[in-house]
Amino acid sequence: MMTVMATAVRAHRDPPGKCSGAGPGPFIALVRTEELYGRPALRPGIIAREPAARREGQTRLTPEELTPEERESILQRRGAALERLDEGHRVLLKSLEGIDAEEAFLGQRWSVRDVLLHLDSERYVDALEKIARGEMEMLPPFSSREAHFRRELEQQEATHRRFRALLTGLTPEQLARPATPPNPENAYPGLTLLELLERSAGHEAGHARQIELTRRFVADFRSRDRALNVVALGDGDPSRLSPQVKDMLNMADCVAGSPEALAAVGHIVRGVQLAVRPGNREELVNRAARETHEGLWVLVCVMGDGGDGDETVALARRHAGIVVVHRATLVDAPRETVP
Repeated sequence: MMTVMATAVRAHRDPPGKCSGAGPGPFIALVRTEELYGRPALRPGIIAREPAARREGQTRLTPEELTPEERESILQRRGAALERLDEGHRVLLKSLEGIDAEEAFLGQRWSVRDVLLHLDSERYVDALEKIARGEMEMLPPFSSREAHFRRELEQQEATHRRFRALLTGLTPEQLARPATPPNPENAYPGLTLLELLERSAGHEAGHARQIELTRRFVADFRSRDRALNVVALGDGDPSRLSPQVKDMLNMADCVAGSPEALAAVGHIVRGVQLAVRPGNREELVNRAARETHEGLWVLVCVMGDGGDGDETVALARRHAGIVVVHRATLVDAPRETVP
């Protein structure tokens, strides 16, 4: 019988708040070793519990502690982890095909962590200190977004090569060493180096799916064009919306609409909902156009067919360069309006 070494549930939110899956929210990874690797567990004391070497205060395992079968099993699992690592990296690179710096920065809302990372001025202070000491004449020239993004991709590739070289060179004894303590609060078991690497080998593949979804919605929202999207709900029956528009409602950072419109689609929306009323209509439509221009995913919902007589649509055309109207029907295509 195949032994289940560990079942781990890990949830984290990756900035800027959009993760793999159908919409914003935590990325959940369920890991069962026999399902991922199809190999029986090693004997207790090597993987499933703390090795004797650590209990006796030694810093590393000796070859005598591993049987030939255990060494072979560890090497096979390392090979499987390398295969997953390579496949995940291939999928990641595929998800990035054709991307440029403009697209890479679209569809994002800053989290608190993004702000804190932005405010981290350690390198700036380092440079000022060097200028003050005469070690540097002036600050280096500002690089373009394209150059910065290219360096980030190159760094990502270099880090992958380092990780792969590390995993390739580890011995069975090193792989059997404990790497993380158990975390009962999060129901996370203690892991050996091998188990930790087995889990992280698939990390890029999971986020490749996240990148693919982000790029899909950048296209659906016409983010490159900074198009303001209007959803015309007709009589308010959300079943008449296309699957694409339902997904857009689900993924939008912000949805503005009359109380009647929000009541019709509110159960789909996961972002911020802003009620449009006569007293704030122009303010909110103007805000929607500005945030769309900044690259956020914003939808404006109206009742009816979104025709020329709709005041909200007229305001959208006044404040946005491009307006795309999605009508509540499964057969009519969106109408684009350029003021």
